[in-house]
Amino acid sequence: MTEYINKIFIDTAPFIYLIENNKNYAHLTKELLKELCIENQLITSVVTYAEFCVKPKMINDTILIEYFKNLLSEIGCEMKTINLAIAETTANLRAKYLFLKTPDALQLGTAIYHNCAKFITNDKKLLKITELEIILISE
Repeated sequence: MTEYINKIFIDTAPFIYLIENNKNYAHLTKELLKELCIENQLITSVVTYAEFCVKPKMINDTILIEYFKNLLSEIGCEMKTINLAIAETTANLRAKYLFLKTPDALQLGTAIYHNCAKFITNDKKLLKITELEIILISE
């Protein structure tokens, strides 16, 4: 069994950058995930799945959705569900950080609930969160 150093949460945007081969961030994301895959447990949530699947469903691209699922499997990223404890943490975050929208708060709540040390995103406003370390792809 693999011994993990840290649990690291991956937000939705990094996956979109990779799959859409974003000219500004795909390479940075790929390099960061390669580094993080070593001895760290990668986590995301069903919110990531819901957010990612919007565009493929709009254009009826089931292959892209399968590609996303395969990517998660290849990098060993576990998708977590939302439970009442996460919902409670989410509500606490939204009460503390009034700028947070529910999807971001759910992502952060999931990361906190699962004791993630870091949260990988490219959302600069999340740098205001103090409950865990926020890492921006762009930096």
